Amino acid sequence: HDAWVGQNAVDFETLEIRVGIHCGDVTCGVLGQKMPKFMACGTAVNMAARMEQTSLPSMIRTTREFHDLVGDAEQNWSAKEVIQLKNMGEMETYLLDPISCASFAE
Repeated sequence: HDAWVGQNAVDFETLEIRVGIHCGDVTCGVLGQKMPKFMACGTAVNMAARMEQTSLPSMIRTTREFHDLVGDAEQNWSAKEVIQLKNMGEMETYLLDPISCASFAE
């Protein structure tokens, strides 16, 4: 176990993920009997996936709808950015830096 962990350890100082957030209607349920899997589908799920795909490392990209819903609860929004999304056209989006939000909360 220790040898495997040493060889496959993740350096969390360099780990960067992208996050996409949208709000809207979702259809979900459990599929399968032998190996049940939870599934979520709908336009909101697809839009959140597109937000993640176009986000920057270590950033959160959101749609205008989510930005308007959260409002002034977060102070560190970037300027509005209009991006082109595959099969969805142009979309107003905002970036949020979670690291600056964490330091702001302290």
